[in-house]
Amino acid sequence: MKNRSEQDSFAAMQAKLLGLGESSVRKTYYPVLQQRIEELERFKALLDNSNEAIFLAEVPSAAIVDVNQAATRQMGWGRDEFLAANLFAVSELGDNPEVAKLFAAPETGEDERALVESQFHVKEGKGFPAEVTLNRMKFGGRDYVLAVARDVSERRQLQEQLLQSQKMEAIGQLAGGVAHDFNNILMVIMGLADMLLADDRLSDPHKAKVAQIMSSSDKAAQLTSRLLSFSRKQVVNLRMTDVYGLILSMQKFLERVIGEDVRLQTSVPRDPLYVSIDAGQIEQVLLNLVANARDAMPKGGTVRIEAAAQDVEHGFMDVNGPTKPGRYVVISVSDNGNGMDDKTRQRIFEPFYTTKEPGKGTGLGLSIVYGIVKLHHGFINVYSEPGLGTTFRLYLPLKGDKPAHPEEEPVLPARGGTETILVAEDEQSLRHLLEAILTGYGYRVLLAADGGEAIAKVRQDGARIDLVLMDVIMPGVNGKEAFEAIRGTCPQLPVLFMSGYTKDIIDSRGLVDAGADLLMKPLQPQELLRKVREILDARK
Repeated sequence: MKNRSEQDSFAAMQAKLLGLGESSVRKTYYPVLQQRIEELERFKALLDNSNEAIFLAEVPSAAIVDVNQAATRQMGWGRDEFLAANLFAVSELGDNPEVAKLFAAPETGEDERALVESQFHVKEGKGFPAEVTLNRMKFGGRDYVLAVARDVSERRQLQEQLLQSQKMEAIGQLAGGVAHDFNNILMVIMGLADMLLADDRLSDPHKAKVAQIMSSSDKAAQLTSRLLSFSRKQVVNLRMTDVYGLILSMQKFLERVIGEDVRLQTSVPRDPLYVSIDAGQIEQVLLNLVANARDAMPKGGTVRIEAAAQDVEHGFMDVNGPTKPGRYVVISVSDNGNGMDDKTRQRIFEPFYTTKEPGKGTGLGLSIVYGIVKLHHGFINVYSEPGLGTTFRLYLPLKGDKPAHPEEEPVLPARGGTETILVAEDEQSLRHLLEAILTGYGYRVLLAADGGEAIAKVRQDGARIDLVLMDVIMPGVNGKEAFEAIRGTCPQLPVLFMSGYTKDIIDSRGLVDAGADLLMKPLQPQELLRKVREILDARK
């Protein structure tokens, strides 16, 4: 009723029905009607501009009788197509018993509203999960259900990312918690083996066996380090490294890993691509990815490693969401093996998730890969389809030209001494091992089983003690508390800390002051002896 002729016709009709004059109708009824029409138009505009898809469906048929514009935008069907359809045909709401009750006829007398989650279909492409509010209502003598659907795809993705992060954090905390005891055990094994190798009375065949013990212990120490890497709790030794040289140096080793029935191809630019990495950890990543590729090709195939520079722009997404824009080196590891479906691909970085048979995989390999990459401020993507192979793309920040570094000094054998060293260590076997190592190089050693005993010995013999070698975390009085008490008695007495806990645990608890001398277990006897000598020489 927007033009004058419509208004006049309406007024004449109402006047005839009510027995009133047309002017009276115009003054009394028309303004009210006009207000109602404007309210309806505002309400329609409000619905059409909503971000949620809104449907009005009949009871009990679920036939759609009205729909807003958001539904047509999100799902791709036109209004006429919706009006010819059924609410249960464009969604999976029909599978929900709460929804079925709302559409039951006659009325059940129960709660006439529901809040559920359901999948909604689209005309083309993949559908979306939605949180749906449904209300049963009656007007015009008929029953309807009003359904308001909110797309929760982004929220689901964020929840999955949070869950992934929490899983990795839980495993990282577990690994960090056991690292202390495990590293203490390893240090005893490695220390005693090192002492046996230095014993001239040991026969060559026995030395060879001890060397195998040393090698296995070193591998166990590396495993602990790698476990901690995926939770971003491991300290890395970063150096500027050319990706070309790194891949080239690994090529022959990787060829032996994959076997004769799998070919290895590399395509790496000879122009330097420098990244700041812990080369050993990135080598572990490549080894793991190549080994996985080999396992995905039981009948043989080809593994291809490529590297190139790439600019990453805003909006680029990895498995955990948006990434930091910038220039990256991209290392790709591809195979033409079995590939994987979307469900498997989404879970491959989860700790303990594996598709291998029992006994043939721990499910930690790709979790470790993930953690190492994150530790280097990079990210990783995977592309795969069943029967079409898999490609992992590893992104590491490009650092440009290699900076000038002074030549590294050769590592010299450790020297001994005659100074007195107080060893404070709560693990008995490790305490006696440290005593044996130090006395074997001429030092005089005093032993303390905890921080409290160390404080007492410093107060008693502080003038004769030249260095305190102390574990960071001990029962009763911990290393930092003991350190503060020792400094109160002998302010100039140097303290060398050691710990099997991860550095992040030590830092988070404030157990060691910044700049303090700290060695991480398990440490080699020569490493310990060199550090001890360095501190003692600096005191002179």
